[in-house]
Amino acid sequence: MTIPEVHLVAGGLRDSVRLAPVATALRAGSLLRPVTVACGRHPAAVRQTLSGFGMEPESAVPGPAGDLAERIRFLDDLWGVRMPAAVLVAGDTTTALAAAMAATWRHIRVVHVDAGRRSPHLDAIEADRHLLAQLSSTHLVTTAQAAMNLLDEHVPGADILITGSTAVDAALALAGRALPYASPAAARAAGAGRRLILLMIREPRTDRLAQIICATRRLVAAHPDVEVVASGHPAVRDPLAALDRVTVAEPLPYQDVARLLRDAYLVLTDPDGIEEVAPSFGVPALVVDGAVSSAIVREASRLLVSRLYRDSLTAGGNPYGDGRAAERAAQATAAMLGLADRPEPMPGPTRPLRSTVS
Repeated sequence: MTIPEVHLVAGGLRDSVRLAPVATALRAGSLLRPVTVACGRHPAAVRQTLSGFGMEPESAVPGPAGDLAERIRFLDDLWGVRMPAAVLVAGDTTTALAAAMAATWRHIRVVHVDAGRRSPHLDAIEADRHLLAQLSSTHLVTTAQAAMNLLDEHVPGADILITGSTAVDAALALAGRALPYASPAAARAAGAGRRLILLMIREPRTDRLAQIICATRRLVAAHPDVEVVASGHPAVRDPLAALDRVTVAEPLPYQDVARLLRDAYLVLTDPDGIEEVAPSFGVPALVVDGAVSSAIVREASRLLVSRLYRDSLTAGGNPYGDGRAAERAAQATAAMLGLADRPEPMPGPTRPLRSTVS
């Protein structure tokens, strides 16, 4: 009997992090054959992430940066020759939208991983999110709030499943394998023997850059037993490069992020998903985007001074994921195709979902 294929389309690091554990779970379930497709301008990031899971892309689809039409055309050409039973996309990237549109035109059902995210800002990303909701057959969400967002947009409840974050599954799997650091800078910082603060700012607001940089300098000066690893946007990294006990690293592969999270004492981040993963390692994450430096220093110092207070923030586990999201996503995909029963949703959280500095 031929096992139906499902294609998992990833355009970069965030897509591949969310889809790689789902591919692993699909393979383990033996009901569907996962085929990973690298699409877009960051194929190297996709390959690097998948390699941590013992996989590599089976197909590569070129696509110029930001060129939605070209990506749709290449994917349509692929599926004209090799049509899957379903297509899985993740997040709200141009690649996800291109894959969903191409699949819909070919009458291929779309599963959206990490669906239902919304913001009050009416920008291009928000428009893409709403389009993805219209094109998807199954919506796999991280939280109950994301499910409510979709229900408010009249998405049928039967098509929504709270799985938790598959990025949590990815981080737990990679950290558990203790792979060598790909970044020498991260390896040096992790071996410094100090309490580790991970500063990950991917897309800082221009008017808040100075606040984040000032806060980092003050924290390093006030706490001589900490080591900071600063990764992400160069506008944050570069001004900190000359400071003692601050290691500046290029954007890190996810296997390094997972290991650093395992060893970190505290994470400072913008709303980029790391804050949803850190609690699985017992590490509190402060979302600092929009906060003034004095507030960042105050809240971070409370955590650095009191280990009891720090540990209390993650004592209830991680409300964003329990390590079984990929398993639920694989079963939900099989259920959509009539090959399995619908899985039970992830149990609800027992505490607030986010710590935001204000």
